[in-house]
Amino acid sequence: MAYFKEKRLARLLGRVRAVIFDMDGLIVDNESLQFEATNKVLSPYKIKLTTDDWIKKCLGRRAKEFFRDIVSENSISLKEGLEDLVERKNRYYQQLVSRRIDDIVRPGVVEFIDFLYGRYKLALATCAGRIETEAVIGKRGLGIMDKFEVIIMGDEVEYPKPDPQIYKLVADKMKISSSSCLVLEDTAIGVEAARGAGMFVVAVPNRYTKDQDFSRANYVVTDLTPEARVINLK
Repeated sequence: MAYFKEKRLARLLGRVRAVIFDMDGLIVDNESLQFEATNKVLSPYKIKLTTDDWIKKCLGRRAKEFFRDIVSENSISLKEGLEDLVERKNRYYQQLVSRRIDDIVRPGVVEFIDFLYGRYKLALATCAGRIETEAVIGKRGLGIMDKFEVIIMGDEVEYPKPDPQIYKLVADKMKISSSSCLVLEDTAIGVEAARGAGMFVVAVPNRYTKDQDFSRANYVVTDLTPEARVINLK
């Protein structure tokens, strides 16, 4: 039984034993909420990021890293520790997600996970922390956490994407070869990380990442519905 109507995608899915999902931007179109929560915690310091700032400085990165850069670039004298800043941002974000989860889930994702469950080994590899991860896939979010055999979060790896460490760790924990894994990513650095780990990768860009270079992906697709179309790169 094939999920995708597009034969190239169906063939690729037939070649693997495990499917690994990124989360932010891939499972949920949540960048606007991350952006909103980040600006809220920066507001006491009179800093307001633009959408362009977010795309260039924050997209796909761990919060601690981009906050460190923002603090340095703006010579901010923090009234709290960097970890406290991240924690406050995560709490704001959690509140936003709990109210809007049904509006931000990307097309076909939950249906695709339901199809894969029991047929493939499933894993999640995200740069997000525990609070953010549970907000999206936990009981108060999409309620799909138990579908994943392995979940690796950003604070469990030393080197963030585009380093392949997180994907290699997933393969080790699932006791499966990298060549038997298909990764689903929405950013170029995520694609780079998956390819660096020796895995197949399908890019599913969102409105913030659609102009990134996905030339290293096996395919770039419109969404994860059965009717997903392959986007031909220029």
